[in-house]
Amino acid sequence: MTYKLILTTCPDLTSAHSIAEELVKQEIAACVNILPNMVSIYKWQGKVEQAAECQLFIKTNEINWPKVESYINTHHPYDVPEIIQLDISNGSSEYLSWMQQNLQQGE
Repeated sequence: MTYKLILTTCPDLTSAHSIAEELVKQEIAACVNILPNMVSIYKWQGKVEQAAECQLFIKTNEINWPKVESYINTHHPYDVPEIIQLDISNGSSEYLSWMQQNLQQGE
């Protein structure tokens, strides 16, 4: 099984909690960590912007990655949410086993 770490940012804790809780409830993410109070500097519509955001670290597997991406695209408050998927090439076998037990097994 291939495991994934997905990164996305949210504008506030309310939206971050909402997305995180629903991903875990639907068993398409085993765990979501929320890092509050970070500052992002980026260019949007030709202007350099700065915003306080929350970073989400979403742990899932290859089977559920498309469902996570779809959920974020559908429920995220941003027009263009950050959705970055990274492969987890290594991890403790106990943790990866726990992840697998808490994820949908496909349909």
